[in-house]
Amino acid sequence: MSDPSPILIQDDDALRALADELVGIERLAADTEFHAERRYHPALALLQLATRDRSWAIDPLACDLRPLAPVIEAAELLVHGGRHDLALIRRATGAVPRSVVDTQRLAALLGYGYPRRLDDVVVESLGIAPPPALTLSDWFARPLTPDALRYAAADVLLLWPLVDHLGKLLGSLGREGLAASTSCELLDSLDAPPRDPDAWRGWDVAPHLGGETRAVLAALLRWRNDQAAKRDQPPHYLLGDSLALALARMRPRDVATLRQDRRIGDGLRKRHGSELVEVVRRALAGPVPSSVTPEEVSRRGFLRVWADAWGTPQGLAPQLLMPDAVLRAVAEHGPDALQGWRRDLMHEDLMAAHNAGRGVFMLAGRLCVLANRSDVIPRQAGD
Repeated sequence: MSDPSPILIQDDDALRALADELVGIERLAADTEFHAERRYHPALALLQLATRDRSWAIDPLACDLRPLAPVIEAAELLVHGGRHDLALIRRATGAVPRSVVDTQRLAALLGYGYPRRLDDVVVESLGIAPPPALTLSDWFARPLTPDALRYAAADVLLLWPLVDHLGKLLGSLGREGLAASTSCELLDSLDAPPRDPDAWRGWDVAPHLGGETRAVLAALLRWRNDQAAKRDQPPHYLLGDSLALALARMRPRDVATLRQDRRIGDGLRKRHGSELVEVVRRALAGPVPSSVTPEEVSRRGFLRVWADAWGTPQGLAPQLLMPDAVLRAVAEHGPDALQGWRRDLMHEDLMAAHNAGRGVFMLAGRLCVLANRSDVIPRQAGD
């Protein structure tokens, strides 16, 4: 690794000069430092870029980052766990990279688990000890300390040898295409809501909620997310999950009804009482979300076991194969709900599990039990 001291960019003239220097470059490592606490959108405090032998720490508090847009658009970015990084870069520059390589996802295809910290993957794969972690430092403090800058630079400079190493291992397994697809999925997800509006369907209580309660709960959580985004606050600051559920069960028809639950403070009632009542009214007049059945919960449990039994022996992290949103979709709609690289990779084997019926079978050397096919995977049309 080259000298970990970055070139610090702290004015617009230096930033434009850097943008001119990097125009047309095909590959850059990128990372960000940000604060997510007490915010809806993380706040960008530092942008780091690196070629193989040089790095830059760019101060977004002192520079307009939009001149970097042509550089970002033309480049393939190397990142680690880059969902927030890519979203912050797009918000600051208006640009999305041509493609992306995410070393956290590459590592997940090689048995490292998912998600894993960059430092851990670097130590385990390269045997290199990165600078001491400063993740929870105050990255908005100025001036930036030499230790902070060295740490920030190491995060991007280390991505180059890490991509080389992981890429060779993936190539030996014939997984180059899979690695590219899993990484570029990050770009496809940039337009997805930062908070899953259907996360309530994964709550333990979801199968026990009646239709009106489901309708009001879903509406309250959408309202919460919208309001939190406008105020740049975490959604639970505005309305916690347990309180949203209590309101969905109460279904207040007027502000006075809100006083029936002592957890609803005067501040929330005064600031948002009328809005909450209106949200409830509209939800009760609108469509009802589908129910979450006990069978669907059982299917999710099976899918977690299946992903572990199928993926782990192949060095494929189950948490990447079956994240919560995918679990819910497959549990509700069956294997055909798989999309993209997951469909290409798993659909055939998952359908085989679906078709196994009642009984006991072996999967990747592990014993699996199916109580009943319909309890595990919903039947497809024509079954």
